[in-house]
Amino acid sequence: NESCPVSVVISLGTGLIPVTQIKEIDVFRPESIWDSAKLVIGISALGTLLVDQATSSDGRVVDRARAWCSMIGVPYFRFNPQLSEDIAMDEKSDEKLCGMLWEAKVYMHAHINVMKEISDILNR
Repeated sequence: NESCPVSVVISLGTGLIPVTQIKEIDVFRPESIWDSAKLVIGISALGTLLVDQATSSDGRVVDRARAWCSMIGVPYFRFNPQLSEDIAMDEKSDEKLCGMLWEAKVYMHAHINVMKEISDILNR
């Protein structure tokens, strides 16, 4: 059972969704029927924000992985293209999927120098 040390960590993301503006996250005690409607909207926006943060595949999780690799002296690379639209996990539209593939290809082409650096590390 031979083990070898980790020489590089390559993290592949599923793509960053576009940043969207949240209308209002204001949770308060309603004083009228109109305030009740605003409260529901605020709670809905807060729920959306909490789900987004809980299922985030970027941010703190990636920071921790990068810090761990830095601590043990292992190069860390993260590839996660910015997407032009939010793509559902069960998307079936060929047009949307091809667009996502194209954006990923453009992203990788823009980071060709990083790919060469990884190649050099792996060929040592």
